[in-house]
Amino acid sequence: MRLVDLTGSFEEGMWRYGPEFPPFEMQSATDLEEEGFAVQKVTISTHMGTHVDAPGHLISGGGLADTIPLDRFIGPAALLRIGDVGPAEMVTREQLQAAADALRPDDIAVVETGWSKHWYDVNFVSETPHLSLEAAHWLIEQRIKCFVWDAPMFVDPTIDVSGGVPPEQIPDGVMLRAGIPMIAPVQNLSAIISDRFWFIGLPMKIKNADGSPARCVAVEGWTVE
Repeated sequence: MRLVDLTGSFEEGMWRYGPEFPPFEMQSATDLEEEGFAVQKVTISTHMGTHVDAPGHLISGGGLADTIPLDRFIGPAALLRIGDVGPAEMVTREQLQAAADALRPDDIAVVETGWSKHWYDVNFVSETPHLSLEAAHWLIEQRIKCFVWDAPMFVDPTIDVSGGVPPEQIPDGVMLRAGIPMIAPVQNLSAIISDRFWFIGLPMKIKNADGSPARCVAVEGWTVE
């Protein structure tokens, strides 16, 4: 059995989506020498680093991260490699179809764009690749149970969504409305050897959270039907 860690590190100064999202902070709450034990205080948002988007992130009354069945985040996965995608480039239905030979119903679909190599670049979020609306509908048609990829956003980063956009007009809204949880951005997809493997990406059990950090792992060497 071979494990590949697909999770990005949380650290001070890391990227975030905008001023509405609090920055990651970690500070000592106790002193080991004085109190005899170490405790740290961590500030983190539900949408930061490698994380789960639950339907409630975009849809009023949508399901929350702690209510999604855990089997949606664990199971056979197919890796769709579509090559290095450029800044702000749209990933199309046709690109996914061409890379989907290993994809089966009830799979976790994992898409590699190559964008995770920009994790520490200033343009990681502002010029992220995005998913076309047609691609999102195609993924729903494939009856996947979870969608994972290595870019930080699903929607075109040039679109202003601050005033609210109807979910049916954006790819993540369409998929979340269909009940498909989404995980992004993951790292190290290039380290996966097989086009089929087991994926594990569990959200933290935070009551009533619209999303959650996730620790994601690819497991190669298990039997995948």
